[in-house]
Amino acid sequence: MLRLAFSISNLALLLVFASVAQAQTERFVVVQDVQQNVADPCELASTGSLTINPTSGDISITVADLQSCLGSANALDVSEILVSPTIVEAGTSVTVVWASVGPEAEYSCSAVAGGSNPLPGWVGQSIGLQGPTSVAVGVGTASGLYDLGIACSIAGDPESLVSRSAQVQVTPADINPPPQPSLTVNGVSSSTSVEQGDSVTVVWSSQSATSCQASGTFTGWPGTKALSGTEVFSDTSGIDIGSYTISLRCSNLGGQSPLASVSLNVTDPDEPPPSECSTRPLLGVGDLSTWRRKTTGSNTCKWGTGSSADPSADCRFYDQVWPSAWPSTTVRRDLFIDGNEGREFIAMEFNSGNIPFAHEGRLTQEVPQFGGASSAAKIFSISKCPGDFNEDILNAEMGPGCVRDTFVTESFRYGGPSSSIVNDPGTCALQPNTRYFLNIVFTTDEAGTPPDQIQPNPTCVSARCGVPITPSSIYAP
Repeated sequence: MLRLAFSISNLALLLVFASVAQAQTERFVVVQDVQQNVADPCELASTGSLTINPTSGDISITVADLQSCLGSANALDVSEILVSPTIVEAGTSVTVVWASVGPEAEYSCSAVAGGSNPLPGWVGQSIGLQGPTSVAVGVGTASGLYDLGIACSIAGDPESLVSRSAQVQVTPADINPPPQPSLTVNGVSSSTSVEQGDSVTVVWSSQSATSCQASGTFTGWPGTKALSGTEVFSDTSGIDIGSYTISLRCSNLGGQSPLASVSLNVTDPDEPPPSECSTRPLLGVGDLSTWRRKTTGSNTCKWGTGSSADPSADCRFYDQVWPSAWPSTTVRRDLFIDGNEGREFIAMEFNSGNIPFAHEGRLTQEVPQFGGASSAAKIFSISKCPGDFNEDILNAEMGPGCVRDTFVTESFRYGGPSSSIVNDPGTCALQPNTRYFLNIVFTTDEAGTPPDQIQPNPTCVSARCGVPITPSSIYAP
């Protein structure tokens, strides 16, 4: 008998496709064409005998002899193809709706080109005998007008082939370029230092990207990268002393991300302090070697974000404790000493960079609230030598203000070259692009006490002493 190639449940989907919002009457409309000169009562009346009304959702079949046709099996037709939406954005999908009618179990339908420019992914797709079916339009599909067709035929009867076609307009995908990728070097996202021979760990990740490309001057880093990953350079002994960049840019069909870049300074582990440092008493050197300088690992000076110290921070370098080069950002760092019966000091190397002539900055102290650390009096200094608290020498070299004893919450002030001109006794004047050390020792002695007479703060002899420090008045180094 005549078979309509859809079920009542599928018909509901076809009717939902109709553009009219009001309630529709779900019905088949089978009519007789009285004009047909009939030889076979179930020949379809004309081309397009099977139709779908896109407004009402009704499906109509026109046959030559309705009464006789109901028991025969010779009719075959496919309806027009309805496509929604008719204009589709690449990277989304389009729904194709059609119906077919034919001898039961004797015919099949297939997805065909339908024209000279077939929709990618449509031809050869398994479609059955009726829609709807969804077709994914690839995000890389070029904009243009595409064809799609449906052909049905009775098995073994090539002359029975009937087909319909439709078109769909594809517009470019609306894709934003990916955001700047996340990139860190040894946990730092802007600028950091390592001694020659130390390891370098690069960690990166991207969002909504399809490819990433590394660039820069650090040997072994440039090239194509995964969308996220970790790369470890375990031995930098073959890397020359100097400054390098490690950069990454990712992209997708929408374009390229902003460039992420980290500056890496490879220093000489055997580089001695300036020659003038050898002629003055320094904590941790010679007769004062009973004082221990805070470094890294178990001897770090930086408290972590949890309940323990941060062994990855190298307290010999300012930009290994703060996120970037001096003066870094206005983020607090919790510094501490807790061993050697209080005979420990902090000496962090930094470069003043492009400090403005009239710059005024400060390092603000707070009461410690981490790791059970006690607040305690201390002396700050900035010098070209680590562990240098020689006030008379520093006053002569740099002007007043570079050695100061401070109360628990008092700030240590520094400035640009103009501070030395006005001879401000409360501000340490720094010259541009100069290597310095920020020195801190916990002691009750006053600034100006000869280094060989400085004694540990009694509070710190058997307990942890700490100080939270926050830089302010930042400038670009």
